[in-house]
Amino acid sequence: ARFKDGQRDAALETLSKALQHEFVPKTFRAAAVDLYLSNGSIPPALPLLDSILAEEPDNVMALGQRGFACLQVERFEDAQASLSRALEIDPKNALNRLNRAFAFDRLKQYDAAQLDFETVLHDNPNAYQALFGLAEVAIAKKDTTAAIRHLERCLQLVTPGSADHQKIKARLDELAPPKK
Repeated sequence: ARFKDGQRDAALETLSKALQHEFVPKTFRAAAVDLYLSNGSIPPALPLLDSILAEEPDNVMALGQRGFACLQVERFEDAQASLSRALEIDPKNALNRLNRAFAFDRLKQYDAAQLDFETVLHDNPNAYQALFGLAEVAIAKKDTTAAIRHLERCLQLVTPGSADHQKIKARLDELAPPKK
């Protein structure tokens, strides 16, 4: 109730106290993970995810959330491992594949990242995040022409003036400054 009233800090404090009991049901831990992740409080979510996965190692949702959380705290190898396991179980999960692509990119495994980004785009042609990822891979591979092409396509898919549009435009301007 506190969270719904906009009292996020109070809700997180209550949650933290509740999680200190010896036995905390898995459903409560899963709800806590959702709350922590939605609040950007990544570190407290990780031990909860690990406890859920200790009981249920093939829980695709927990594996995906753990992969995402590890990405956020720059534990890229852990992210890649969790997301790869999730994709073994559910190979069609585009979000896990997209996040794994970003983990591969951060690990400088550009060919693997490119393959995952391309797979996401094959199934979801308007996934501008995958296009942005392909642009980053192209930049790492010194293929400015491909990077510009991917970023220009990204701009067509996002709302003009949005934060994503500004980020993409800035990246594009770094590669191909506007002509004066």
